[in-house]
Amino acid sequence: MCGICGLVVGQGSQVEEGVLVAMRDTLVHRGPDDSGQWISANRSVGLGHRRLSIVDLSTGHQPMSNEDGSVWLVFNGEIYNHADLRSGLEGRGHRYKTRSDSESILHAYEEFGPACLDRLRGEFAFAIWDDRQKRLFAARDRMGVKPFYFARCPGFFAFGSEIKSLLAHPAIPRRLNAPFIAHYLSFNASVAPSTPFAGSEKLPAAHAITVEGNGTFATWRYWFPSPAFSTPPHEEEAYRAIYQLFQEATRDRMMSDVPFGIFLSGGVDSGAILGEMTGLLGHPVASFTIGYDGGSEFNELEEAKASAALFGAEHRQIVIGRDQFWEALLESPRYADEPNGNPECIPLYHLSRFTKDNGVTVVQVGEGSDELFGYPGWPRLLVLHCWLRWASSLPGNPFRPVMGLLSRLSERTGLGHYSALLESHARGDASLHITSNYPRGLRESLYGPELAKLAPEEDLQAKVLGIASQAEGIGRKLDDYQQLLWFELNHRLPESILARVDRMTMSASVEARVPFLDHRLVDYTFSLPQAMRFRTGAKSLFKESIRGKILPAKILDRRKRGFRTPVQRWISRDFSADARRMILKSGLVKEGLLSGQALAPLLAEGVSMAKGRSLFQILLLCRWYQIYFEG
Repeated sequence: MCGICGLVVGQGSQVEEGVLVAMRDTLVHRGPDDSGQWISANRSVGLGHRRLSIVDLSTGHQPMSNEDGSVWLVFNGEIYNHADLRSGLEGRGHRYKTRSDSESILHAYEEFGPACLDRLRGEFAFAIWDDRQKRLFAARDRMGVKPFYFARCPGFFAFGSEIKSLLAHPAIPRRLNAPFIAHYLSFNASVAPSTPFAGSEKLPAAHAITVEGNGTFATWRYWFPSPAFSTPPHEEEAYRAIYQLFQEATRDRMMSDVPFGIFLSGGVDSGAILGEMTGLLGHPVASFTIGYDGGSEFNELEEAKASAALFGAEHRQIVIGRDQFWEALLESPRYADEPNGNPECIPLYHLSRFTKDNGVTVVQVGEGSDELFGYPGWPRLLVLHCWLRWASSLPGNPFRPVMGLLSRLSERTGLGHYSALLESHARGDASLHITSNYPRGLRESLYGPELAKLAPEEDLQAKVLGIASQAEGIGRKLDDYQQLLWFELNHRLPESILARVDRMTMSASVEARVPFLDHRLVDYTFSLPQAMRFRTGAKSLFKESIRGKILPAKILDRRKRGFRTPVQRWISRDFSADARRMILKSGLVKEGLLSGQALAPLLAEGVSMAKGRSLFQILLLCRWYQIYFEG
C-alpha cells in the first residue's frame, strides 16, 4: 500500500515541484520506505508517490512508466492476479522492467485502455497519465478498499490518497462543507462523492474518471454485481462455491515479500481466515488481538487465544484502558481527515501500532463478512420492511403517521437501528438501509440555525436515493436483501467501515487486506436468492460452507459478540470538564452549525451509559473540527 497524489494544470500554468512534493509528503505515513515524483516535459502534469514496500522490494519505484515513457502510473494497493496478467501481456509483446504488480496495470492499460479494469483483481486506487492522449485516467477498486480524493479547481485538477494531500496545495482552500454533518450524524461518514471539505470530492467505489488536458472531466461506474442466477444453485453447491472463493481470496492476499499476520478476534470470520492462512503457509501465522482494561464483557482475549492455539499461531495481545482511549480520540482524527464516528477506530489505532512494533507490515482482517452474509438483526429488519410495505399499500396509507411517529421516538422505543427504514416508509420512498447513529428527529434537534438554513436533510436524502438509483445499472429488480446489501456495498462499507480500517492501519504504516470483499466472492454471494441466506440463522451461508473444514462447531455456533469497545463506559465514567468544554466551545457551536442549547442539557445531566456512544461521536466531530479548522 502507498500514498499517491498528482496535478493536471491548464494551459499557461505549470506544475510547481515544491507544491507537488508538499502534497506527496503529507502521505509519508502511508509510504515511509521510498518516495518519487515525475513532472512532464511541459510541466502540465505532475505525479507523486510514497511507497510502503511489500512486493518486489528492490525495484517497483514509482511513478513508473511504460517502455517509451509515454504512459506514467502512480498506484496504491495490490493486484493479486498480476502474474497471470503478465504472462498474457508479455505474449502480446509488452516488455517488463520489474517484478512488481504495478507494472501489469501499465501494460494492461496500454493494451486494453480503461477496459483494463475488468481484468484487475485486487484492491487499488491509481492514476495514469497518457501523454499520447493528453488524458488522466484514474480508478478506485470495486469495493472501495483504497481511497481516492480529488479537487476540480479553476485552472487545475488535483488528486490524492487523502484529503490532507489536497489541502497542502496553496490554491485549495480549507472550507467546511456544512451539510456533511447530517451525513456524519446518520452514517458516521459523508456520502460519496461528498466530503467534509467544500471543493473536495471522493471517487465512489467501483468508479473511474478521466480528465483531459483541456480540463474536460468524466466519471462512470465500471462494475456492477452479477444479476440473479437463472436457475439458483442447490445449497450444497452454493456452500462449495463460497468455500472455494473464500480459499482463493485468502490465498491471493498472502502475496507479500515482507512479514504478514492477522487481526484476530474470537469469532468465525478472522478464525476462518487464520485457519486458511495456516494451511497454506505450513507454519505459524502471527496473530494480534486487543482487549480492554476492566471491560471483561467486551473482551474476546480468551476466545482469540483459543483460536490462535487451535492453529498454533504466534499470538500477541495488547490491553488498553481509558488513558489510551483518550489518546487515540485526540490523535486519530489527524489521520482520518474525515471524522469517523466508529468507536472501533480507537482499538484499531492502537492495534495497528502494536502490530508494526512487532515487525509485521501486512495483515488480513475480517471486515465485510457481516455485510456480505448478514448481521443477526437483518432478518428482523427485512420482516419489518415487508410489513411496512404492505401497510403502505393500503388505500390512503393509514399507517404513515404512525411510521413517522415511531421514527421520531425510535431512541425511546428501542427501534433506533430501524429509524431510517421507518423514515423512508413515512416519506413514501421505501429505500432500504440502516442508519448508524441518530434518527432524524434527534439529528434535527442538534442542528444549529446556520446549518438548518442549508436543508441538510434534503441533501442527505438526495445522496441516499442516488445510491439506490445506481442499482438500475444491474438491469433487474433487486430483492429486499440485495437492496440492503447494495447500500452497504456502496456507502457504509467503503466510506465508514473500510475507511476506518485504511486510515487507522496506515497511520502506523500497516497494510490491511480484506478477503471477504474479494469481488468474485461478493459477486457470487450477491446473486444468491434471499431465501437461502438465513436458513439456519445469521451468516448461515458462510458458516455452513466451512462447517467441518476449518473451525470446530463450538466456534461456528458461538453467539456473535462483534468487535465492540467499552466506549460507553469510558465516556460515562470519565467525561471530563475538558471534553465538555471541547464540545460547548467548539467552532461548530459558535458558528451556529450545532445547537449549544440542545447539547448543554445533554451534558449537564451527566453522561449515562446509553448516551456514551452518541457523545463519543459528537466529541470526535468537535475534535476533528478543532484540528482542521481551529489549529
